[in-house]
Amino acid sequence: MALESEISTLQETPNFRGTDAGSMRLLACLSDRVRLSTGETLCHGGDPSDAVYIVLNGDVEFVREGGDGLQRFGVDGPGAVIGEVGVLCDAERSLTVRAVSDLELLRLDRDSFFRLMHDKPDFSLAVARNLAMRLRTEAARGF
Repeated sequence: MALESEISTLQETPNFRGTDAGSMRLLACLSDRVRLSTGETLCHGGDPSDAVYIVLNGDVEFVREGGDGLQRFGVDGPGAVIGEVGVLCDAERSLTVRAVSDLELLRLDRDSFFRLMHDKPDFSLAVARNLAMRLRTEAARGF
């Protein structure tokens, strides 16, 4: 995916709508591109939170692996931000993330994520809004 196309895709997603093109350009430039095939695992619960991922194309599912099988927590698609809670809290990943379809993501390492949050307030606001919406949704479901 070309840089300009990545920027456009990011700006069109609900999580980054209203974020300026400069912030999205910096995000795209600081990130590595990651591709996964359907069924591949991006990360496992318990792994170190060393990066944040942003879905460009495809869908991911969030699961917890346990003694009584897989517990599915949901599916998300383009624009989804994955792993920011673990990075912000310096905690292990809480869920396993798998590709439901062929997947293209941006991988933003921990230091670059903090740099972008520090240097681009509109990006920080987008991350905060996304976290607040997820918290509100979980609260409405009764946790």
